[in-house]
Amino acid sequence: MKKGQYVIVRSSGSGVLFGKYVSHTDAGTVSLEEARQMWKWRTPKGGTLLDAAKFGVVSAKCKFSVAAGNYTVIGACGIAECTDEAAKSIIETEGAPWR
Repeated sequence: MKKGQYVIVRSSGSGVLFGKYVSHTDAGTVSLEEARQMWKWRTPKGGTLLDAAKFGVVSAKCKFSVAAGNYTVIGACGIAECTDEAAKSIIETEGAPWR
């Protein structure tokens, strides 16, 4: 994985995050830039996080946070590299209103 690549990270404590990859350790700590939490998502094909990383998301069906600055994920259990198409759809999905 190269620095600056958009990724989706699954973690045990922080949930699911999307952002630009900075680094990771064997102990499950992942550093991201422009991080945002993905609370709810829908993909145009399939429905898993791997599908979101490959095909992107259906914006109207998603609930994301706004993009933050740097974020360190502790307890990551998976990192999926995003295609350019997927990253674009996630970036263009605005943080949804919280109800």
